[in-house]
Amino acid sequence: MLVWAIFTRIIAFILSRFPLEQGVWPKSLAILIAISLIIPLLNGVIDAFFNGTVYWLYGYDFSFGHSIRDHLTFEYFQHVIISWLVISFFTGLRYYERYRERTLRAAKLEFQLSQAQLHSLRMQLNPHFLFNTLNTVSALVEEQPKLARRVLASLGDLLRSSLDQNQNLF
Repeated sequence: MLVWAIFTRIIAFILSRFPLEQGVWPKSLAILIAISLIIPLLNGVIDAFFNGTVYWLYGYDFSFGHSIRDHLTFEYFQHVIISWLVISFFTGLRYYERYRERTLRAAKLEFQLSQAQLHSLRMQLNPHFLFNTLNTVSALVEEQPKLARRVLASLGDLLRSSLDQNQNLF
């Protein structure tokens, strides 16, 4: 398993250099096929070396060639499948990360759009509201001057409050 931990890092590094993406996937696929065939061979050689070392330490007879032949006969294709499982995992992980980045970017853009729409709406409403209020005040000045002063005072308070809120938003 330790050997496969090292091979997994190697496969991840190769996939980072040669990702299975549009435009470059034929070259990447050829490299990954070669890697998926070479890594099981290396695994067999390393496994035979460690087995031979352990057998030698315990005093047993060991044939390096026999161990390699057994690996190629019984375990090679299992290791090819394992290497493709590792390739599939890291490719899926890459696509998932790209999906999350796009989703986050879309959410940020949507938030910025809603803020821009809100700001635009406020900019449209403020002049209309101001002009309507001023027209109301001008109509009240002659008939009800006290009410006109109160409306102007309330309008001033509202405008100050609105300016404070706009500064806090941006």
